Formats: sequence, C-alpha cells, structure tokens
Amino acid sequence: MLQRMPFIAAAALLLAAQSSAPAPPETPPAAHIIPGPFMLFFDWDSSEISPRSAEVLDYVISIYRTIPGTRILITGHTDRSGSAAANLRLSCRRAEQAKAYLTRHGIADALVTIGAFGEAHRYVETPDGRRDEKNRRVEISFGTWDRPRGRCGA
Repeated sequence: MLQRMPFIAAAALLLAAQSSAPAPPETPPAAHIIPGPFMLFFDWDSSEISPRSAEVLDYVISIYRTIPGTRILITGHTDRSGSAAANLRLSCRRAEQAKAYLTRHGIADALVTIGAFGEAHRYVETPDGRRDEKNRRVEISFGTWDRPRGRCGA
C-alpha cells in the first residue's frame, strides 16, 4: 500500500494540473475579404455611366449590402488628351456620376468619398496628348482612408 501512495499522489497532481490548465485559445473569426478595386471605363470626354459600368456598380452595391456601413472611395481618372485642368474637372465628374448612382441605390452619401486625379495616375503609361481607354476610368474601393484622395472642385 505504501508503494502505491507516490503513484496516487502523482496522479492526483497530474489531474489537478490538467484541470487548472488554461483552455486552448479560440479560433479567431475569419477575416472578411473585400474584393476590389472595381473599375468603370468611359468614352472619350464623357462622364456618362455605360450599361457595362452600371453592371459593375450593381455588383458593388450587392457587395456593399453584405458589409453595410463600410466606407467607399471613388476616384476619377482620365487619359492624357486635353489640358490637365480640363482632365481634372472631367475626372471629378466621372467620380460624381459613380457616387450619384450608388446613392440613388441606397448607399448613404456620407459613406462615399470621391476624389479626382485627372491624368496624374495613369493605369497605362502614354505620351502626352494620347487617348487611351484604360486610363479613362473610375476606381471604386471599400475601406477607410486617413486623408482625402485627389480633389474635386479645385
């Protein structure tokens, strides 16, 4: 019996240690991955939303409905044809048209930030004066930003 006592004491200590051990950490919730940016393309010197761009905007709205309250950034861009000042105004009109579409479809105006870059942030490098459809665009992203991107109304 005396020989069993150390074994019983060791077993009791082991059981006590197991019961006081911290529970394993819980698996953190999966991060919600938000796709984007989404791009709308425009005809030369136009800010009109095309049927294809409306489809992209509808898709953006459907994603927004899964993550309501998330901020949206819309930036307008142009190609290098025309003056820099005219391109800045055109890129602003493009961003404003995209924002108007989203707000007409239920996204709060306060959650949508717009910016305009004119010809400054080209998607495809081109020489000055060159028209390029890939640069005539609006980019839409979800998330938050510390400072405004680009300017409208300048």
